[in-house]
Amino acid sequence: MVQRIVIAGLGDTGVLCAASLAKKHEVIAIGAAPLHLSGQELGLRLSRPEEWRKQYATPYPRYRKLDSARIVQARLRSLILKERKVLIEATNGEEESLPFDALVIATGVSNGFWRRPSLNTEAEVRAEVQKTAALFYHAKDIAIVGGGPSGVSSAAALATRYPEKNVHLFVSGDLPHSGYHQRVREKVVRRLRGKGVELHFNSRVQIPASENSKLPQGGTLRFQNSESTFDANLILWCVGNTAPNSDWLPSEILNEQGFVRVDPMLRVEGQSCIYAVGDIAATDPSRSSARNEGHRVVDSNLSRELAGRSVKRRYRPPAYRWGSIFGLEDDGLRVYTPGGGVVLIPRVIFEHFIMPVFVARGIYGGIRSTTQ
Repeated sequence: MVQRIVIAGLGDTGVLCAASLAKKHEVIAIGAAPLHLSGQELGLRLSRPEEWRKQYATPYPRYRKLDSARIVQARLRSLILKERKVLIEATNGEEESLPFDALVIATGVSNGFWRRPSLNTEAEVRAEVQKTAALFYHAKDIAIVGGGPSGVSSAAALATRYPEKNVHLFVSGDLPHSGYHQRVREKVVRRLRGKGVELHFNSRVQIPASENSKLPQGGTLRFQNSESTFDANLILWCVGNTAPNSDWLPSEILNEQGFVRVDPMLRVEGQSCIYAVGDIAATDPSRSSARNEGHRVVDSNLSRELAGRSVKRRYRPPAYRWGSIFGLEDDGLRVYTPGGGVVLIPRVIFEHFIMPVFVARGIYGGIRSTTQ
């Protein structure tokens, strides 16, 4: 008997879960966006939108492993645990009830204007990406608030793309990128300065309400415990005010912050055949299953549970965050390791092997150049 798995959320993690599970189960995958719209590489999205779109805005029919899955663009309305069904609302307003044998919750978080669960069309998505990038093209003085991955990558990408502009990065602490190894944080500072980014450390900016979710605009920065100000043509807020996309979920499976409580197997606590993975899952302070093959843990354990076997694979968060910080640069991709080192993958290897072979074939199981 074929068992139905509902994948709730089709961002980076949801696509990987759907691709791995669809080869052996009936999969219905639900996403708000009309295509795989990644939340990665904000800097590239703002500085080189067309290049970003080619890599990070991918129509679902291009993924070969999703051929057997049913992809639904809809808004998630509620999860009814006792009846084991999900209620959704399609783009035309029609509601549908989807019973399931298993459920994977991968709805992620909302963060800034670039990560929102909106029911847009593909044309609307493309227009918004171009509109936002145009703001930075015309601005001269750019202020970026926040020393996390989005702020750092945006500052580096914009300073590289527009060396004639004044790019300022405001960091609340002594160094950017908390959660990374100390040596990585120091390397990041040197690279930012080498790209011409003006760094402002220990600068605690007063954050207006809901500012993080708006499109960038000009204004004046004001600081805590200081009367000084800073004027900019454009302010990009990257202050990490992430909110879990969990308003459709029952409170009994959520922690106080609204993230889904999971056990070490990524199974929702107290539930059978219901898993959560990615930024929505309360695995560790960094919710790192979004970046460390959490989808493979879900694939293994959920498949075993559906077959009536005990689950065995545990998710173990890394001690430090790791990976690419600046994205693909002129000389290649720098991968920062958990131990504080850095590995440079030359650009030619990244473009002709890593992306087409390791990522497109190895991770996603094949990505078509065009939709059928």
